Amino acid sequence: MRRVAPQWLAAHVTATGDDCILWPFSKTKGGYGTLLIKGHRTTAHREMCRLAHGEPPAAKLDAAHSCGVRACCNPRHIRWATRTANAHDRIAHGTAGRGAGCYRTTITRQQVLEIVELLKSDKPAAVAKQMGVSRAVVKSISAGCSWSWLTGIPKAKSLQIRRAA
Repeated sequence: MRRVAPQWLAAHVTATGDDCILWPFSKTKGGYGTLLIKGHRTTAHREMCRLAHGEPPAAKLDAAHSCGVRACCNPRHIRWATRTANAHDRIAHGTAGRGAGCYRTTITRQQVLEIVELLKSDKPAAVAKQMGVSRAVVKSISAGCSWSWLTGIPKAKSLQIRRAA
């Protein structure tokens, strides 16, 4: 397969259609195509972007999908983008791992809304105990560090300053 996968990419690099071209070989748990190039593991869509559009203009650019399909290797659907632009694409496509879609999530959307409501009258420690979650979870929500897209709570300025230092 080591020879077949790169040949498959080379055969599709000049594709002109608008449909997704799905990677038929091995994939990561997240659904991205994966292959070895010169002994280094990479994603199929990143390698396709390199073949179709050249090396990334800056080292830290992502190969971003315009279609939102992780296994897609259509060169017309892939471009070099900043990490921020790629994150915005994932949010727009609904493929971002945020909220209950994040693998590290320990609470639900409804629980977050309930925590926010309880924080209006109780201290974070009391809310954490009542909801059966850690104080860190409640403080992260109340400081706008997590779930801010749902709660509308802006990130606390003291945390922004501390992280910038």
